[in-house]
Amino acid sequence: FESDIFDAKIVALYWLDHQSTEFLVKNQKAILKWVNEIDNWAHSDAYCSAIARIFEHSLKSVLPTYLKWNGHANSWLRRCSMVGTFYYSYHR
Repeated sequence: FESDIFDAKIVALYWLDHQSTEFLVKNQKAILKWVNEIDNWAHSDAYCSAIARIFEHSLKSVLPTYLKWNGHANSWLRRCSMVGTFYYSYHR
C-alpha cells in the first residue's frame, strides 16, 4: 500500500478483501494504518468492506478507532468511520 498508483492500491485492497477474517483480525493494527492512504471513493469503499469484517470480530478494539476517525479533520477518515459502520450493519 506504499504505491502512489491507483490500480496498485486497488489490487492491494482486492487482496485484503479475499483474506480470512482471522488474518484481518490478527493484522488489524497494520491494516487500520492504511486509512491514512485513502483519498478517493473506490479505495474508501473497498477498505471499509475489510474494516467492517474486523469490526464484527473485534468490536472493542475497532470502535475507539471509528470514534477517533469520526471526529477527524480529514474528511476521508470521517467517511471511513461512517461507511465502515454502514457496511457492518448492512451485511450483518
